[in-house]
Amino acid sequence: MMQATTVKFKHGNKSDFYITLKERVDQYFVDHNTSKFANWKMLAKMLSFLGVMILTYSMILSGAFVPWQMLILTMIFGLSSAFFVFNVAHDASHGSYSKNPGINKLLTYAWNLVGMSSYIWNLKHNIAHHTYTNICGTDIDIDQGFLLRFHPGAKRKPHHRIQHLYAPILYGLFSIYVILIKDFQMYRVKRFGNKQINRHPLKEYAIVIFSKAFYITYNLVIPYFVLNIAWWQLLIAFVMMHMMIGNVMAFILTPVHVTHGTDFREPDHEGVIDTSWAVH
Repeated sequence: MMQATTVKFKHGNKSDFYITLKERVDQYFVDHNTSKFANWKMLAKMLSFLGVMILTYSMILSGAFVPWQMLILTMIFGLSSAFFVFNVAHDASHGSYSKNPGINKLLTYAWNLVGMSSYIWNLKHNIAHHTYTNICGTDIDIDQGFLLRFHPGAKRKPHHRIQHLYAPILYGLFSIYVILIKDFQMYRVKRFGNKQINRHPLKEYAIVIFSKAFYITYNLVIPYFVLNIAWWQLLIAFVMMHMMIGNVMAFILTPVHVTHGTDFREPDHEGVIDTSWAVH
């Protein structure tokens, strides 16, 4: 039977659960006399991670450390980069930093600072993943190709029996893959969830190319010419840095898909999920 090309929820956002939940959340902020947006703790966290990034990068370029010490600094730089983008760019993409959408938009460009596309992230994460979580064909996050199987409806391959053994290595290389390959591949995708995009904005192509060129420059080109190290040493450091970034991303992003009891709902032949979005 042919499946519908779009997915919709039977009750939308009009369920009693959603209405009650929203009222209680709103009331929480009223009762505690606090803002829904970033407080000083979030700002301190943002500046702390950014500070560690700047400090470790400066220490590496100083040339005052032997190679194994620079490798440790590089790994710390990778960890702080991962925590920075998830605590700043991710949260800002959900509008949590400021009531001013422009400020939130600006902060989402932290993804570009670490070589990734904030534009593609928004399409994949906010539009496809959060709207259609764990729905095969619309939640792009569960489509991991033939190497990893996240969805019970995905075709099982013999190597999936040991994916728990090789997955950490793939996760460690994931951020490199996103920066160098996947972001560009995603510009060929025309549908994210139910959102049809016939042509991506030209400015987004320019932004992503500039961002990646800038990232390669400050992570590979500058260290290569400033430091007295061999190219293979720089390559090892770059890969180890991304092992940190990739595994942090994996530990944050994958549990919602693979933890015990995760629900994978299937739409009917008309593309309807028999529940509300919030309950789903």
